[in-house]
Amino acid sequence: MEQSVEKAARAILRQLQGTEPGIQALAWVDRAGQVVTALFQTGNQDRVGAMSASLLALSAAASREVALGPLHQVILNGAEGTMLLTGTGKDHVLLIAADTKVNLGRLLLHAQSVGNRLAELATRSEVPVLA
Repeated sequence: MEQSVEKAARAILRQLQGTEPGIQALAWVDRAGQVVTALFQTGNQDRVGAMSASLLALSAAASREVALGPLHQVILNGAEGTMLLTGTGKDHVLLIAADTKVNLGRLLLHAQSVGNRLAELATRSEVPVLA
């Protein structure tokens, strides 16, 4: 992927991180699990990226199996916070992880807004479609 796309995506993620201090991790990952860009305080970003792409793919399959229609988002709630996985276009996943102080409604709004911006960036930049 072009360096300019990675740089623009990182700027979008940094802007979100500056808006919500409770965000612990942000990543934009392709559906194969490769991290395009990420901002992590802790954890292995490559491993989390691969797991996130897998979780979204499995969740999409489960959603189809029970006739829920196309999957938009996966929400994981843990004792220490929440993680959202949101599809951004056909080929990418946005990961947002935040501590328990961040309001889920605000996270959902941020995910939608940032996801749309990243999907537009991928489309504008003609990011290659994964097989």
